[in-house]
Amino acid sequence: MSASAVHKLSHHDTSRADLGLTHDALPSRAHFGAGESVRHLLDELTTVDVREVQIVASPFRASAVDVIIESLTAQGIRAFRRTHVQEPPSTGHRESALVGLGGSATIDRAKEEARRMQVPLVVLPTTYSGAELDARLTQRRATPSGHRPHGSLPTAVIYDPCLVRSLPVRDAGLSLLAAVGNALEAIIATPAGSLTQLIAAEGIRQLSRAALDVIYNADGLQGPAAAQLGAYLTGAAAAITPSTTLIDATLAASEGGTPVRLARAGVIRRTAENLARRRPDGFSIVAHDVEIDVLVEQVIQASGIADDIPPVRFC
Repeated sequence: MSASAVHKLSHHDTSRADLGLTHDALPSRAHFGAGESVRHLLDELTTVDVREVQIVASPFRASAVDVIIESLTAQGIRAFRRTHVQEPPSTGHRESALVGLGGSATIDRAKEEARRMQVPLVVLPTTYSGAELDARLTQRRATPSGHRPHGSLPTAVIYDPCLVRSLPVRDAGLSLLAAVGNALEAIIATPAGSLTQLIAAEGIRQLSRAALDVIYNADGLQGPAAAQLGAYLTGAAAAITPSTTLIDATLAASEGGTPVRLARAGVIRRTAENLARRRPDGFSIVAHDVEIDVLVEQVIQASGIADDIPPVRFC
């Protein structure tokens, strides 16, 4: 947690901390650093003595996959791109690992395959959606409960702003909105001043500082780095939040054939507007720093998706 979040905890939650509290944290490690993704990946894999790595990657990430394979091979680790869901590890589960490289769909697939294969998973996200930490939207489409055990989470997540610099503006905008949505879910559903809410609040501050820089300055690194930190914090907060209110609304809004990403953007837009108007308990921890409804609208307009987002009836 950043220094500013710790500072706000001292003002908002001192009595709670004095009395004792329980915070359900995620088991995944997170690494941050521009151009450091391969080094962090090697550190993770050598720690558990992996001899074979299968890579689940977006088809648009061929060059990054080649770099990873070359680097792992140089360290004596057999590495190849996974092309078939049923392909078993050739060295045995204890010596194998899976690497996920891509956006939310690719990461969801990697998490599902790692769970089925019972091997460690290291993820390198190429969007800001937070899907690497929170699979509730995907799972809610398949099961009534909407929750997966922590065992389906990656062992480690590696955030490298170099991996998101080539992200198309539309994809950047939609994934930034998804990260904001994660924060909104946590802020709405957790007690005012809770650690989960404070983490979400700090995440949304980072997203607010970085969002327009990510969209308008595609070649920069500072904006993407801050946005990745924000996406991590909001995703971590949402992943330990029991509520699926926004998720349920997203699925309802997509029933008529609207793509889920656009339906979710519409739900997030309406939720931000409602929060700004009603200002429920706990909303004040971010409202004095960030006008969330303004942030959401700025991202929508800047990424050129305003005309594609359906009207959503959601309170």
